[in-house]
Amino acid sequence: MVNYVIDNIASSKVLDVPNHSTNSGVQIDQWTDNGGLNQQWDLVDAGNGLVKIVNVENKKVLKVRAAQTVNGTAVEQSTDAPGDPSQLWKITNFRHGQVQIFSALGSNNVLDIPGGNASDGVGAQIWDNVSVASESWALIMTDVKILNSITGEVMDLPGFNTTDGTVIGQWDDNGGANQRWRFYPIDVGQ
Repeated sequence: MVNYVIDNIASSKVLDVPNHSTNSGVQIDQWTDNGGLNQQWDLVDAGNGLVKIVNVENKKVLKVRAAQTVNGTAVEQSTDAPGDPSQLWKITNFRHGQVQIFSALGSNNVLDIPGGNASDGVGAQIWDNVSVASESWALIMTDVKILNSITGEVMDLPGFNTTDGTVIGQWDDNGGANQRWRFYPIDVGQ
């Protein structure tokens, strides 16, 4: 399964489970990307073009609090409840590699960071879609391995060397962090 970091375009912060909480009802916030599993998410197909957004660390799902459609309603984590529309989301292409994440509650509500505030710890909410940066997200694949189809080896940063100009090579897959990569969307002016 592919894991994602969900990065807000306005704040450049990622969705985060505060303090690695495992409790249902905890509001999801944003935080500087630190590579933690509490910031990584699986997108699980729920049928009909909808997904559940599941935290990799605690297996809780993103949910609109109390199934409300009022602007400013918190987005929280919850135990998976099959058939609960407050846990379903529709991800749509927006522009230049960005997406919008719509609640499936039958409204025009999207996942939002209030005012695009760039502070760590700001809570995620839903808001009427007005197509602004605080409602726009980048889905960034985490821990991708790049495999050579001929040799069966993976792209490798030799010796974890971070010096500019280090030549990237290939090596047997050993599961090291020096063999994991992330792909970031770029704005190509389209």
